[in-house]
Amino acid sequence: MKDTEKGGRRRFWRVSGDEDCPHESIVQLGSDKGNNEYYLCQECGAAMIREGKVSPEDERERIERENEEDKSLFDKFISGSL
Repeated sequence: MKDTEKGGRRRFWRVSGDEDCPHESIVQLGSDKGNNEYYLCQECGAAMIREGKVSPEDERERIERENEEDKSLFDKFISGSL
């Protein structure tokens, strides 16, 4: 995240990777399962994101779920999880 002119950290930045929007008049569009929140700047129409925080437990469960989904049918049969 980039620093603001006042020396603090910006909480919002553009989704597209373009230069961050300097405006602060935003409306929330929604959020995702990663706890990211999406906003729209009312002044310039930029879509912005505020990164969410994920607990270590949620991250561990996500990784375990993805690992289970990645196993082949044969691996599931051998491990007895089929």
